[in-house]
Amino acid sequence: MGLDGFRPGKALTVQAGAALVVVLSLAAWQFGRGLDKTALANERAERLRAEPVSAATLRADSPDFVRVALVGEYDPERQFFVAGRQPGGVEAWSVLDTSDGAFLVNRGWLADPAAPPTGEVSAVGVLWPSVSVTVYASQQAWPDGWPKEVRWADPQRMAAVADAHPREIRLERGSDGVSNPASLAWDYSAGTHWGYTAQWLLIGAAVVGGYIVIGLRRGRNGGG
Repeated sequence: MGLDGFRPGKALTVQAGAALVVVLSLAAWQFGRGLDKTALANERAERLRAEPVSAATLRADSPDFVRVALVGEYDPERQFFVAGRQPGGVEAWSVLDTSDGAFLVNRGWLADPAAPPTGEVSAVGVLWPSVSVTVYASQQAWPDGWPKEVRWADPQRMAAVADAHPREIRLERGSDGVSNPASLAWDYSAGTHWGYTAQWLLIGAAVVGGYIVIGLRRGRNGGG
C-alpha cells in the first residue's frame, strides 16, 4: 500500500508525537541518572583504594569516602553508644583528639558498651556522607553527662555536642579500638535506572508501532 495508504490524521500525529517526546525524555533522564550513579560508584571505589590523607586537610565539604589517617588519643568520656541498627550489641562512637582537631569516629559494633583504648592510637577511617536522619532520631532526648546511650545515630548533632569535626569517620578494620567495624557499603547501583530506561524505550516503540498500525488501518478504510 505504501505511503499513499498511510493516513493517521493530524490529531493522532500530534498525540503520538507528544507522547513520544515525553517517553524519550523520561528514557534520557533515567539513562543520565544511570551514568551519574556509575560515575559516583567509580569515584567511591577509587577513593577507597587511595592512600589515606592527613586529617589536617579535612573540611566540612571534603569529598565523601576519602580515607583519613588519624593519630591521637581517645577521649575516655565523650562517647556515644548507639543501639538499634542491628540486633544485639551497640555501635560505639568516640571522639579522637589529634593535633589537627577532634574527630567523631565510628568504632563499629561492640557486644557491650566499653571504653576505647588509652594512650596514643593510630587509625584509618573513611569520611562518610552526610545523610538526613529520621524525625525520631532528630527529636530523641539524650541523657545528661557522658557517655551517652542513645537509640538512633544523628552524626551532625553528635559531633556538635562533642565539639568535634562535623563529619562521621568510619574506622577501618585494624584501627586501634575497632573489632567489628561499621559497614562501608553504599548503594550506587545503576541497574534500576537501566531498567527504567529500557521500559520507557519499549513504551516509545509501542507508541510508534500503534501510530503506524492505526495510520495504515485508516488508509485502508479511507480515513483522514
